[in-house]
Amino acid sequence: MSRQQRIEEALREKFEPTQLDVTNDSHRHSVAPGSETHFTVLLVSEQFGPLTRVERHRRIHAALAAELDAGLHALAIRALAPTEFEPSSAFTAPNCLGGTKTSAPTPSVADAPADALADLPATSEAPRD
Repeated sequence: MSRQQRIEEALREKFEPTQLDVTNDSHRHSVAPGSETHFTVLLVSEQFGPLTRVERHRRIHAALAAELDAGLHALAIRALAPTEFEPSSAFTAPNCLGGTKTSAPTPSVADAPADALADLPATSEAPRD
């Protein structure tokens, strides 16, 4: 069973949705072909009526905890009560703002020449692990 199928099954079981669309958006990100790491979820359920947007998202994350622990990296979520849902309104995940498979890696401080760091202000904070 694919990750997308497991997500759909978990959300159907937990929320009994009147509308459920799960889209694998991984191909739009810098991941290997065939990856299942980035998804868009449109979920319409009676259970969301009295809940805030944050609580709706928390419940979806809780329902998908096993997938998140197993490598699901990103969810773009639209969680609505049936009275809020308009079938004609499109919902897509935002474009990836990260690097691409063909772009050069982002330089880091470790790549900078030592003299380039000489003018940076000193910090009193201890390094964090």
